[in-house]
Amino acid sequence: MVIYRHREEAVRQTRRSSFFWIASLTLAMTVLFATFPVRAAIKETDASYYDRLMKSCEYKKRETWRDYLLYVPNKRLDECCASSVRSMTDLGAKLASGRECPAGTQINQLKCTSSKVWCEPLKN
Repeated sequence: MVIYRHREEAVRQTRRSSFFWIASLTLAMTVLFATFPVRAAIKETDASYYDRLMKSCEYKKRETWRDYLLYVPNKRLDECCASSVRSMTDLGAKLASGRECPAGTQINQLKCTSSKVWCEPLKN
């Protein structure tokens, strides 16, 4: 046990040691969260996969100067993109990686500009 002569010196030493522990814990938590992949902790279901795709079809449009100044997020839904995600959901299809599909599937998309491209099972 250390005995301090002045109360101010004891307070300073306490502040230094508590700052050290807070900084050490903050650094340790940062390293832990930076190295641990979040996707490994959360298993993606089919519903969350299609929800994530549907969210990618949203965009923000601000129409007046007031919207810019007040940062009003006007979310709109691109109907072409949303229709393609709905079609994918009905078929249970997944997004195509590039222009290639795995064996037993074929590439498909809607005939509009912002349609997603997906791989669906071959039709017999």
